[in-house]
Amino acid sequence: VTCGTDEIMMAGDTSRAANPLAYAAIEGDVTVDAGAIPIVPSIPYRAWNEKTRQMEDRVCMHYEIVTNATATFEGGQWYVVTGKVSTVNLTVNGSAYLILCDDATLTATGEIGFAGVSVSSGSSLSIFGQEKESGCLSAKGVQHGAGIGGCDKVGRDCGEITIDGGTVTATGGLFGAGIGSDESAVGGAVTIHGGMVTAHGGHGSAGIGGGISGAGGTVTIDGGTVTATGNIGSAGIGSGWQGADGGTVTINGGTVTAEGGKRGAGIGGGNCGTGGTVTINGGWVVAIGNNDAGKGIGGGCAVSGGTVNITGGTVESYGWNALDLGETVMIDGGNVKSRLCESQPTNEKDALLCRVRVRCPGLEGLVSLEGLEGYGTNDIYPIDGCVYLWLPRGTHRFALSDGEKALRYCAIVNKWDFDITVEPLPPVVDIGFFVNGVDIGSSSSGPGWTYGENNVLSLDGNGPFVL
Repeated sequence: VTCGTDEIMMAGDTSRAANPLAYAAIEGDVTVDAGAIPIVPSIPYRAWNEKTRQMEDRVCMHYEIVTNATATFEGGQWYVVTGKVSTVNLTVNGSAYLILCDDATLTATGEIGFAGVSVSSGSSLSIFGQEKESGCLSAKGVQHGAGIGGCDKVGRDCGEITIDGGTVTATGGLFGAGIGSDESAVGGAVTIHGGMVTAHGGHGSAGIGGGISGAGGTVTIDGGTVTATGNIGSAGIGSGWQGADGGTVTINGGTVTAEGGKRGAGIGGGNCGTGGTVTINGGWVVAIGNNDAGKGIGGGCAVSGGTVNITGGTVESYGWNALDLGETVMIDGGNVKSRLCESQPTNEKDALLCRVRVRCPGLEGLVSLEGLEGYGTNDIYPIDGCVYLWLPRGTHRFALSDGEKALRYCAIVNKWDFDITVEPLPPVVDIGFFVNGVDIGSSSSGPGWTYGENNVLSLDGNGPFVL
C-alpha cells in the first residue's frame, strides 16, 4: 500500500477489517493496486475506566456520521456527531455508542409518543465527549416520551443510559422524565461518569428517574456536573408523581444538584412515593425538596423517607416545611448539612449521632480530616465557613487542614446532644502549666480534662489531677 512516498506493509488480505492499525496510521487517499480508497480519520474521545475509576483518552476507528436523516442507532454500532444536526424520533435498537465531537450539536426531538432519543428496556446508549466537553446533545420529548429513555411508541420502561462526557440536556415531554421512563414505567439504569448533564422532567415526572406514576430505577453518578429538576409532584432524582419509590441512587463523585417539584424530594420519592435507597460516598451534593413537604433526601409528601447512607462527600439537604433527611439515616463520614431527620441518625455501630458544627475560619477548598478513626473523609469542603460532622457520644479530637492552614478541635458530645458547635483550639504552644505532668498548651486534652476555648481548663473526668 502506497501513500505518497510512504509504504505500509500488509500481508495477504488488504482490507480495512484485516489491517485496522495500518489504516488508522494514514489519512487521505491510499493507492491499493489500481484503485483509490478514501480513509476516514479516527475520532478521539474520552471514556471512563472502571478499574482506575478515571477518565482516559481513546480512539474510535469505525463509525457512522450522524445526519439529519439518521432515524436509528443500531446495536453494536458507533455514531459520531461532527456538525449541527437535527433528528426526529431517533430510536436506539440494541447497544449503541455516540461520540459528541467538540463544538458539534445534535438536537433530537420526539413527536407524540416518542422520546427525543428513545432508549427503551433491552436497549442501551453510551454517550462520550472529547477534551473540551463542548459537544452537545439536546433531547426533548413532547408527550408520552422522555427526553432520553422510554416512550409510549417504543417502550415505556427506560433501558440503560451511560454518559461519559459531552454536554447533555434532556427535557421530558408531558408525563416523561428528563432522563428515564415514560408514564407508569421504571426509570431504568442511568450511569453518569462525566460531562455536563442537565435534566428536566415533564409534567409529574422526575428530572432523572421515573415518569408520572413511575418508579426511580437505578441511578449511579461517579463524576461530572449534574443538575436534575423534577416537575410538579416528582423528585429531582428518583420517582415521578405517585411512583412506587425513588429506586436506588448512588453518588460516588461529581457535583450534583437535585431539586424536586411541588411535594417531591430533591433525591428520592415524588408525591406519595417512598424514598428508596440513597447512598452518598463522595462528591458535592445539594438536594432540595420543594414546597408542601418534600424532603431534601427521602420520601415525597405524606410518606416515609426510605433509607439514606452517607460515608463521604459534602452533602447539603434542604426540606421545604419538612424534614431534610429520610426515615432511616446512617452517617459514617462526610460533611452533612441537614437540620431535621425523621429519626436521629446512627452510624454503622448503631450509635446515635449528634450534629457537630465545626467552625473553620480561613479554610478554603478541599480539606483533609484527621483523627476520627473510621469516619469517611472523601470530598469534604467547608459550607459557609463550617464543616458538619455527625459524631456519637464521647470526646473527639481531630484536625482540619486545607494544605496551607491547619486547625485543631476537641468536641465533647453528651448523651442527649443533637446539635453542638465547636471552635478551633488555640495554637499549640507550651505555656508551662501542667496537668498530671502534661503541658496543657501543647496537648490541649488528656484523661478527664480539656483545655480550649477562651483558654479555659476543664476538669470533666475523675481525678486525681496533679496541677
